[in-house]
Amino acid sequence: MSLLNKSAVRKHLLERAALKRPGWKPTRVSENTLFRIEAEFRERLDRLLHSLPSKGKTIQY
Repeated sequence: MSLLNKSAVRKHLLERAALKRPGWKPTRVSENTLFRIEAEFRERLDRLLHSLPSKGKTIQY
């Protein structure tokens, strides 16, 4: 199950590319790119959970 809205991520990447790199106009985002973003996101969540104290019942950051 994906944690990301792939359509929204694609749209965001294309919009940010237009802002950050005006001379470059990509029109597509590869499936591999979305896979890597998802993997890095999951790893970041795991690191976050590992760094939090083990008290209470609410995840607080």
